[in-house]
Amino acid sequence: MMKQNIKHVHVVAVDIEKYSLRDTVSQLKIINLFTEHLEKMKKLYTMTLLPTGDGVAVIFQDLTPSNKLPLRFAFDLLKEIDANNTKPECKHKRCDFEVKGYCRCNKYNIRIGINSGDVIIYKDINDRENFAGKPLNNAFRIMGLSYRNKLAISKETYNNIKSFDSETRPNIGIVEDSVLVKHGKQIPIYRFEPPKVAMNYIKKLNKLFCNELKAAKFIKELDDIPSLLPASDEVPNFDDKLKEWLGDDYQQKIGKLKKKFEDEKRPNDPHAISAKKIEDSKWHYYTTDYATIAALREEGGEKPNVIYSTVIVFCVENKEIYLHKRKKGTRYAGCYHVFGGGYMPASSPNKLFDNYSLIKTAMREILEETGLSIQWNKKVKMGHVKLIEDNEDSSDEFVLFGVNVTPDNVAHAKETHRETWEGVVKSISFNELHGYLLSKKNRWCSTGMVILLSWLALGAPGCEPETRFGRYTAQKLFETVLTELTERQKKGELLYDNKKGLYYSNGNK
Repeated sequence: MMKQNIKHVHVVAVDIEKYSLRDTVSQLKIINLFTEHLEKMKKLYTMTLLPTGDGVAVIFQDLTPSNKLPLRFAFDLLKEIDANNTKPECKHKRCDFEVKGYCRCNKYNIRIGINSGDVIIYKDINDRENFAGKPLNNAFRIMGLSYRNKLAISKETYNNIKSFDSETRPNIGIVEDSVLVKHGKQIPIYRFEPPKVAMNYIKKLNKLFCNELKAAKFIKELDDIPSLLPASDEVPNFDDKLKEWLGDDYQQKIGKLKKKFEDEKRPNDPHAISAKKIEDSKWHYYTTDYATIAALREEGGEKPNVIYSTVIVFCVENKEIYLHKRKKGTRYAGCYHVFGGGYMPASSPNKLFDNYSLIKTAMREILEETGLSIQWNKKVKMGHVKLIEDNEDSSDEFVLFGVNVTPDNVAHAKETHRETWEGVVKSISFNELHGYLLSKKNRWCSTGMVILLSWLALGAPGCEPETRFGRYTAQKLFETVLTELTERQKKGELLYDNKKGLYYSNGNK
């Protein structure tokens, strides 16, 4: 008898995002609209709906374990909501939907989680058929880890869809994760994430900044954090290289600059110059100091590739990104940049050396320049950007694409750490980023611009896929800005100077 009350089902858990943040009138409007959309789905699918306030559990019974209907239902519902959200702008003077994810208008977002398993079917206190069991509970926990207007699915559902035809299977990547359920138990889940920007976008970026402006080039996204190794017998002796680059009197030339640094009380920190790349995961370097690098930049025939570690820092909760405006008297004075600095070789006598770690370099530089303590995890992406300049130098910049900091961390940094001798921290809202990138008043370090655009092109790693930058998603903002920059470059309005950085003019060079 009991076996008749236990059945294998598919559960689609749906929740309206930020429903409780709306006013009561708006809540009524949205829940009625959500109900209308579900009514349309009922005409297409045989299913049971269990309302949950501002959401619903959709139950599919009598289906084979590999049935594709629950997934199709989810995609059809998302299409319905997308059609609703792309209608003309709401009548309010300021529509906050694109920015905040909610407004008084009829637009709304959802999150979806799909799970399968055996549930108990019973008559509830209202004499209606109802369902209970772990598959329902876990479907909502899985949903909690999905992104805006995206799906998160259980491992069983994932195994089922692997054999689906291309029409059913979405043209997006699937990333494995896990969700913590009761009693410390974890269950594996899979999240749908948007595709990376097409490679032709990166090619366009490189064409503009490398071929046209000869400023900086995004090489590629790296699979692993590179290891840094001191120069070995596989590369030429550094003294021989200095003689080749600076001439036989290289020691006198370097000595003069060291004396100048001492007189001006300028730091002469240890740095690393790329010696030889051994595959993508290993880099040999020469250890030197900044005075030697300055001598090579001023008089050397070959410009050194100095190794830097750079970070894009933002606060998702505050919807802010943090930039560095360089101070007068520094290189690229007055230009905007992201944060970072030179790798400090482990053979350095300085107690702050970086233990062969680009991550430690990034953490040290961020703390020095902003007062923020960043936390790195393996989900943070890394890319390689190369600075290319005709008359000055070049560099290899290893970029952490997206480190999210907490509001408390930001508040503490603002109280204790406002600026350094290098520059001042500027907090810019996500909504302002479009204007900052295209403002004719702003100048940029070339790699700063390329790094920011590369981050947007990759979908703003560290942010949810549907995070908005004003009216744009990350990749749409990338396309919009790059198109405008290309037009300005053709008109002679986007220029590059190795002292001024990137800047705009009215066509007068």
